[in-house]
Amino acid sequence: MSEPATVSEPAAPASGTGNVVEAVRHMRTVTDGIAWVAGPHGGHYSLQPAGDVQVLRPLVGAEIVTVQANECLVVIRTLPGAAGTVAEFIDFQRNPEILGTVAGDNTVLVIPRTVKKTRSLEHSLKHKLIEGR
Repeated sequence: MSEPATVSEPAAPASGTGNVVEAVRHMRTVTDGIAWVAGPHGGHYSLQPAGDVQVLRPLVGAEIVTVQANECLVVIRTLPGAAGTVAEFIDFQRNPEILGTVAGDNTVLVIPRTVKKTRSLEHSLKHKLIEGR
């Protein structure tokens, strides 16, 4: 009996679909330290701990569509399928102003440690992720 694999490649796009997003995402697993991690309910992309994660900042920034906040939360909209990678990148930064992140397919919910800093966190995320500062 063979052992189950813990890391595997995502399924290839169906022939003839022209799914460019999946093709680019697959190329990134090879070149940028992002791996597809299989799980019991599918899988997700995850940053690998080895190497300097800061080199990924321009790539993560390119996946972000908008960063907006209300009085309590920051919402980051991403390209389809990129939210997990963006959330993982934010979590890896270990920002003390962030309590945690929750990622869907194209949306990341960033939960500030205190609502008093929600607006400053929104601006900080815009500068760090999109503008690269």
